[in-house]
Amino acid sequence: MWALERNKDPLDLTEKEIRQYVALLRRRRYNENTIRRRITALRKLYAVATRQISAAASVIIPARDS
Repeated sequence: MWALERNKDPLDLTEKEIRQYVALLRRRRYNENTIRRRITALRKLYAVATRQISAAASVIIPARDS
């Protein structure tokens, strides 16, 4: 993935970096549908990661009786 090739965590990309990625794809003449698919995949990655973090944060582990 583009981010990993630049030693960046895909979950830590800024809006500016994502726009740079889209600009790169356009310079390379990628089809707009391909660009949309890639950005959609990135959005889904964020959604899944956020959901997992939220789920983990809400888990309560009861104390064990000694």
